[in-house]
Order: sequence, then structure tokens, then C-alpha cells
Amino acid sequence: MSEYSGIRGTRVKYLSSDPTLNTSTEGQVWYNSTSGTLKSLVQIKAWSSGGNMNTARYHIGSTGTQTAGLGMGGYTPGGVNYTATEEYSGYSWTTSGNLATARFSGGALGTQTSALYIGGVSYPPVVYYNNTEEYDGSTWTAGGAYPASASDIEGFGIQTAGVAVGQNTPSNGATNHYNGSTWTSSNPLNTARNAGQAFGIQTAGAYAGGYIAAATNAVEHYNGTSWTSVTNMNIPRYHGGSSKETRTGAIVFSGISTGPSLNSSEEYDGSTWVSSVNSTIARRYSGGAGASSSAALAFAGEGPPTLSSTEEYNSNINAITQAAWASGGTLATSRNRIGGAGTQTAALGFGGSVSPGAGEPTVSTATEEYNGSSWTAGGALGTARYGVKGCGIQTAGLAVGGVINPNALPGATRDTEEYNGSSWTASSDTNNNFYLDGVAGTQTAAVIRSALGGPGNYTEEYNGATWTTVPGTIGTARYAGSFIGTQTAAIYCGGEPPTPAGFLSDTYDGSTFSSAPSMVLQFKRGGGAGSQTDAVVFAPSTASVATQQYNGISWVTSANMASQRNSVADSPAATASAALAAGGGPGVKNNTEEFTGGTEVATASTLTTS
Repeated sequence: MSEYSGIRGTRVKYLSSDPTLNTSTEGQVWYNSTSGTLKSLVQIKAWSSGGNMNTARYHIGSTGTQTAGLGMGGYTPGGVNYTATEEYSGYSWTTSGNLATARFSGGALGTQTSALYIGGVSYPPVVYYNNTEEYDGSTWTAGGAYPASASDIEGFGIQTAGVAVGQNTPSNGATNHYNGSTWTSSNPLNTARNAGQAFGIQTAGAYAGGYIAAATNAVEHYNGTSWTSVTNMNIPRYHGGSSKETRTGAIVFSGISTGPSLNSSEEYDGSTWVSSVNSTIARRYSGGAGASSSAALAFAGEGPPTLSSTEEYNSNINAITQAAWASGGTLATSRNRIGGAGTQTAALGFGGSVSPGAGEPTVSTATEEYNGSSWTAGGALGTARYGVKGCGIQTAGLAVGGVINPNALPGATRDTEEYNGSSWTASSDTNNNFYLDGVAGTQTAAVIRSALGGPGNYTEEYNGATWTTVPGTIGTARYAGSFIGTQTAAIYCGGEPPTPAGFLSDTYDGSTFSSAPSMVLQFKRGGGAGSQTDAVVFAPSTASVATQQYNGISWVTSANMASQRNSVADSPAATASAALAAGGGPGVKNNTEEFTGGTEVATASTLTTS
């Protein structure tokens, strides 16, 4: 195996404390001798999936930030013009007040609670508009009339100091200011065009690209009065997206150039354009955009097909501790499809199959307790079973469902048992059969979903005495996923069937499920730990060394396990940075692995000069 010194020409530095974040340390790796951790300073730039919009469309108006985005209006083939408005929270979209006039290709500017939508067009028949609508975070009201009836307008700035530029009329380089009530004209672009990408504030704006019989890469700066031509973009594009906040730190992406819609990105520091190596996941044009160069947002648009998807761009420089799996103690009894509860240093492993082969013919009642280094025998389950799932802690654990008769899945039990730190006691049965289905929460406030025999759509909640079937149904019915979190704030990850189910995740608020960002890798029959906004999942049957982490916004892959496995005993009460996996298959295993999550120990949004 190659060593770091052989690759880099230097040895890893041993430091007693982390270095100051500046240009001299960017890209370096060091060992912190005080904390005993390997760290590195890296710049991370990537597009990742966010929550889907409720309505797919393109030529949509957009503004706001990555955690408070806004999309309005739009069009879909077949002549559907929209009034619909949606707000983005950083992971999901919710509907809000409708525009008064259905239209598309208007200009937008401002924030999620103080926005403008300007002009636009509807079809069929073709009707251009000059109306301006103002948004207060819930309702649209009429504002001052725009000087022209036009579409393909771009906006930047705020509701009381906004700029609208470019339009598909003979005066297609027109620039106009808005003061919160009326529009006044300003000097036009030097190169008249429309459908470009605009960003900045009223006294320091920019207009990049656009359309003049073909795509252009021309860029102009605005000082509040006049436009000045500056360095061109690398790629001509129009109907693309851009971050909105400032012209000295911007990213432009997607759109149309000379062929199919683009997925390329360019970054701008106010003087120089640099083509990014990070492409958007989907090719799109006429989608929504917003936020900043370090936290941008892209949504909806036309690929084709017409899209509802959302993507988030993040760029930051962090000193990170590397995530890793390490070996732990060995189970006394090797088992597959074993239940788990507790934390990394106080865990339970119970039930499971103790012999491999078709039908998994021998089921177990054995319980073992883990103290962070070794396993010891605990009280036996009242009912032998495998595919049992658990939650809670070592001294107040819960075991739910599973299969009693290994040769016939209808033999799944509805048994629930509670553990007090030494013995199990039978409690009320669930109302539905559950097998390999995720359960979240505590011994007195648990939630379980899905059902034996796939794809059921059941959710039940436990109050410490009885199970109650609740109305909450998941968008794509499935089973064998992991449920992570509490009874009122959980996330359900992956599952089967159908195949796409393995990528899905859904949040639960105690009554309803909502779509969350898709996973990077398919996941089912694995383990998990953490919370609704800080989760880790691992050991799936689809990629049995894979680990994925979720931060409430997006999923990323993490350190692989040392041992291929699935259907493990996990530690659902643990944090996402200190999880546990024990036993599992294929076959039957007895080894344990402990996960330490990667952590950011310092952050610099801009490197300082050393």
C-alpha cells in the first residue's frame, strides 16, 4: 500500500493543536497528538440532492437562499400556466399564496418574506404582462406597473431597491429600478439581450450571458447608474441559473448554449471566471436559482423532462476529523438478523438466527449486553425470533416483531417485549405483522412503520403500554428500511420493494411523512443511529460495507466498514458520530464494529492570506 510520504513527498505533520486556517494550510494533512486524530484542511465543493418541489415546471421565477428559497409561476408543456408559489426550508417545499396572474418567464428578486415578481407571459394565446406583484411571505399584492409588457426579465436586489434588466422586446437591454412602489428607467445594457443571469445589489450588480440570436458569454457590471463590459464567461449560456446575493462571489450554472441543456457551472470572484469541476446532477434550463456562491440553490426547469428536483451547491473549507470504523468486542453467539438497542457504550443485541442457510432454520432468544469493549449475557427473550427490531436504551429497551417460524413468513410475530436491564417482560402486541422494519424512539414512546410481506403502509405508535395504528402513511410504500430518531421527529431511510425505494428517505413529525432528499446509495435491511437531522446508516444488503450520513439537508457517503455485513444489531439510541454494528450476515457473524463520525473542528468561508 502506498504511504502518504510516498505520494506527497513529505511525512504527516505531528501537531499538538490545529493550525490557523489560511492559504499555507489548505490541502494539508496533520495528526493532532493532543486529541489523537488524523485531520486535514480541505475545500469541499459539490452539488447534492434536495427535496422535490410539489409541482414540476420550468420558466419559473425564483429568489431567496438555500434555506429560505422561493419559486413562483412557471409553465409546463400543453399550455399550463401557473400561479403556484412554493417555499423551500432547506430540505422540503411547501405551498404558499398564489400569484394573482398565471404566467411564466417573469423576473424575480428579494427574499422569501419580501419578494417581487415582474412581467412575464402566458400561453396560449401569447399574452405579455407589465404587472408587478409583491410578496410578504404569505400573500401576493399588486405593486407598481412595469414600464413594458415583457418576459425573459432578470431581477436582482431587494424589494425596495430592486433592478430588472433584459427583456424580449425591441428595448431588450432595458434597465429599470424599483423603490418599493414605482419603477424608473436607468441606462440600458451596452449589449442588448435577454434571458441572461443577473446577481448582486442595486449599486453593484452584474448581468452575465443571455440571448442575441444565439447564446452569448458577455458580462457587464452595474454601478447603480450605468453598465460596463468586463471579462466574459467561459461558456455562452442563457436561461441558466445563478446565485443572487453578490457579484464578488457568484456561481452561474445550467442553461442553454449551443446544444442540449447544460449541467456545467462557473464561479466568479468579481473579475475572473473559473469553470467548476462540479456539475449539477441534472441538465436543466429555465429553472429556479438563488442564494450565494458558497450555498447556492437550483430547482425545477426543463431537462427534458420537466423537473421538480432540487439541487444544493455547497463550497466551504473545513478542518475535519476523518470518519472511521474500528473493531469492538465479539458476541458470544454468532447471529444474523439480530435486533439491537442502546448506545455504542451501552448496547443490547437480542434474538436472531444462529445458523445460516435456506430458511434460516434456528432462531434464538439470547440477549447480550455491550459495555463499549465486551459483550456479556443478559436475560433471554420470551419469544425466540429473527428479523426482530429494537429501540430504547440498555436498561429500558424494546423488542418488536420478527419471525418465529423460519420456514413461513406468515409466522411473523406481533410480540412486543420490554427490557429493564436484566430481563424481558411481554407487553401488548402490535396491530400488524412487522419483520425487519425500522422502529424509532424509546421504550415509552416508540414508532414503527411498514409491514411484513412488503410493501405495506402501516404506521403504529407505542405509549409504553399499547400500540395504536396512526394515519401516517409514507409516499412510497415499502418495508425493511431503518427508522431513526424519536416518535415525533424521525427519518425513515431506504427499504424494499420496488428498487427505487432503496434510495428514498422520508421524515416523520408524529403524524405525517414528508419526502426528504434521496440517499446516495440504495439501502435496506441495515443499521442506523442518530436523529432526524443527523443520522448515519450502514451495513445494507445492497452494498454491505457502505456507510451514509445525513445532516438534515443532504446524504453523503462516509467511511466503509471493515467487514461486509447486513441485518446487524445496531445502536438506535446512539448519536450519528458514535454508532455500533454487531453480528449480521451473510451467514452468521459475531464481530462488532464501532463508528466514529467525521467532525468539523474549524471552518473558514474565506481563506486568509498567510
